[in-house]
Amino acid sequence: MSSMSIKNNPTWSVAEFETPIFDPTVESLVVDLTYGRGHLWLNDHDLGRFWNITQEGKEVSSVSPDTYSQRYYNLPHDWLRHDGRQNVLKLFNTFGFGGGDDVFLSCIRILLTEMKEVTNDMDGDIVPHACV
Repeated sequence: MSSMSIKNNPTWSVAEFETPIFDPTVESLVVDLTYGRGHLWLNDHDLGRFWNITQEGKEVSSVSPDTYSQRYYNLPHDWLRHDGRQNVLKLFNTFGFGGGDDVFLSCIRILLTEMKEVTNDMDGDIVPHACV
């Protein structure tokens, strides 16, 4: 049985990272979060709630990450530190992270993404500056 399927106590976790050099007019920094339900803060700014549910309504542990209704959360450029200090990402997860830091680190990544126009598959419309 994986540690993610075991009921865990709610946990607070902290990740620190440096701000990469990037052009915020064409790129965005995001958190890729693939487990849990809770709340996020970046440098004491409230980023809001997260809740990893799937489009098919299945348990998150039994599906591909591509079926999550949301897994990417924007880190606003203005809230990032540009003075050489580490950024602090705080996460409260009501599900907890059974297995400790190893499980936490496997469920969260900081990604630099390119923003570009994409086509909406449903009606062919262009969606300007979608984060992909």
